[in-house]
Amino acid sequence: MKALRFILPLAMVFGFTLTSTAQTSKMGLVDYQALLAEMPESISAQEKLQSRSDEMQNELDMIEKQYMVKAQEYQDMMNSGTLTTGASQAAQAELASLEEKYSKADLRAQESLMGYQETLMTPIINKLDEAINSVSKANGYTHVTDINQFIVYPESDDITGKVKAHLGIQ
Repeated sequence: MKALRFILPLAMVFGFTLTSTAQTSKMGLVDYQALLAEMPESISAQEKLQSRSDEMQNELDMIEKQYMVKAQEYQDMMNSGTLTTGASQAAQAELASLEEKYSKADLRAQESLMGYQETLMTPIINKLDEAINSVSKANGYTHVTDINQFIVYPESDDITGKVKAHLGIQ
């Protein structure tokens, strides 16, 4: 009986503590990718990235054309029977050099585009994160996560519209 007098109040304190903690938590959901895609800065960044990608692809296309021309010349010379051993080795070396040049240019282009994308998108992502934090604090949300993580959720927890308004997106 004495133990019950001690345990019962302790259990009640734990029960009230857990209940009050659960009541103070408020979860918000946001469609992060949709917001990011609708931000004017993001749209501009994607256009810049596409432009840079097109430029790099043009450079790769030029190297590929050089390779195709040399490969065709080599094939024509082999078919005509006028190709000497030394000329054959030189042509093969030239083709291998163009292949290596293409591979290196392709790798540089990919790395450059990734770095450029990070440079363009980092400040935009930071702005979006700040907007989400601001909206969540202003509306009492203690937790905010991406809406795409959930299959079922109450629409009242979706703060995407509030974040859009905060960012000035229509």
